[in-house]
Amino acid sequence: MDAIVLGGSKEAYWAKEGVDNKTLLKIGSQTVIEKILTILKELKEVNFNRVILTGDSTLPINIRNMADLFITGNEIWEKIEAVMKVTDSEEFMIISGDIPLLSKYILEEVLSLYKAHHPDILLFVVSKDLVEKKFPRFKKSYFFLDGQECKNGNLIFFNRNSYNEMSKLIIPLIKSRKALLPISYLKIGGPKITYKYLLKTLTIKDVEDRIQQLTNLNCQVLFFQHPEIALDIDREKDLVAVREISDFS
Repeated sequence: MDAIVLGGSKEAYWAKEGVDNKTLLKIGSQTVIEKILTILKELKEVNFNRVILTGDSTLPINIRNMADLFITGNEIWEKIEAVMKVTDSEEFMIISGDIPLLSKYILEEVLSLYKAHHPDILLFVVSKDLVEKKFPRFKKSYFFLDGQECKNGNLIFFNRNSYNEMSKLIIPLIKSRKALLPISYLKIGGPKITYKYLLKTLTIKDVEDRIQQLTNLNCQVLFFQHPEIALDIDREKDLVAVREISDFS
């Protein structure tokens, strides 16, 4: 399996913090992207063939050198396409480079779930109740799934076969990993998915069944017990919350 880290891109919004890429925001002694890459490197021997970083010129050389391979490009889909061309791995984990509360322990749990279920595509969601119970300072957007408000986790597992068969779906999933997860399905979901989404009655089974119907691939969506995977940095209020609760050393 290859781990693909999305290293962000230039954003003028973060100039006041002295950076032009939010993955380079410093919390304690590390930038967010350094923490993610450090965790992946610690887990590499058992879990990954390579740690691949995607990004642009905003990422300094020392950050690029933390990965086994650095891929650049204009759009996310271009970078993922480039990765698929240069690697012979059959399985992939895509992870955002701006989830600062991720820990080695949590990522190990994520990996164990993938290995246990081993679907063609694996997505994670976290309930709003879990987020607000553990991290009340975070104010995020949520969607209804299985009768509760949820937020999607910022990582996706898939295999090469699923990518070859349904890259037109996987790319929107990657692009919308920080948005409301069902939005990714509205264009491909048809009237039923759209209707149930609007009525807040959409279920995991609806999503999984629709993808299988369209592609004959096994997609699984799992509720996860660690809200950290859903908490990214989008605005200054997120950064303030992270700096108050983070255990960066």
